[in-house]
Amino acid sequence: MQRKLPQIEVDALVSDWRKRKIDAMFAMVGDMIQTGGSSRSLVKDGVPSEVDEPTPQLLEV
Repeated sequence: MQRKLPQIEVDALVSDWRKRKIDAMFAMVGDMIQTGGSSRSLVKDGVPSEVDEPTPQLLEV
């Protein structure tokens, strides 16, 4: 970034990124406090449709 942007813009971008990172961390900690430490899973139950299809078998030659 420092090669393509002026230092003022780089500083602003880094500052914005750090603020978003801290906000996300506070949100995660707040959620953990509210739920008593149990975190929500990002994985949905079930199998995707691509996995339902049989995989082709290799044939010996």
